[in-house]
Amino acid sequence: MRHFLSLVTLCWLSFSLGQNALPNDLVLNDLKGKVKQVEEMVTMPDVPVIKKIYNFDQRGLLTTVIEYSEYYTDKDSLAVSKTYHYKNTDRTRIFYALDEKSKDTTDMGTFKVLGNGKIALDTNFGVTWVSYSEFIVTDNLLTERFNKIVDSETNTEMVSTHVKNSYENGLLVEMTIDNGTISETTQVQNLDIDKFGNVLIQQYVNAEDKMVYDIRRKIVYYD
Repeated sequence: MRHFLSLVTLCWLSFSLGQNALPNDLVLNDLKGKVKQVEEMVTMPDVPVIKKIYNFDQRGLLTTVIEYSEYYTDKDSLAVSKTYHYKNTDRTRIFYALDEKSKDTTDMGTFKVLGNGKIALDTNFGVTWVSYSEFIVTDNLLTERFNKIVDSETNTEMVSTHVKNSYENGLLVEMTIDNGTISETTQVQNLDIDKFGNVLIQQYVNAEDKMVYDIRRKIVYYD
């Protein structure tokens, strides 16, 4: 269950919001300055390395997210597995994921503005699972997330979680995940920060002082 909670949280960290009527994707990813690209490597105990590359336009909106996986290559390196494509309208943001091996469209999602700092996200994972989420933004920081995953064929709720983020000086320092049965608090250590105030090395540590996952970023900026 702990690994599952960690993976669910990681998926949320990897997803990004943003549209013209909202703070842009940079704000909602705790990024500052004129960020062009972020290459992110995530390591977790007993889980293969996760690599993603986020590409932003000059407005700070995501254009693509490229996801790599070791399962897509026989060599000792990562290969592209999915590419997420984003499109903005006035109050709706749409994305879809293209499987680079089969060339099939897999995940599809729509972000909508609910007002009062709330954003909704409905995602279809290409199977019978559907994810319903609400995000709360306070002072340009993503402070709370509510999510449930439902099997659409049986209308069975498979998991429901509430994530609460705590910040100091604009940086994430603590995350609490509650699934109705287990509540876990993870401390966030920001180990390396660049001159723009963006975190380059970040570690998440549980109550037993064990690392849940480690995030390392390379950031490219617009001139």
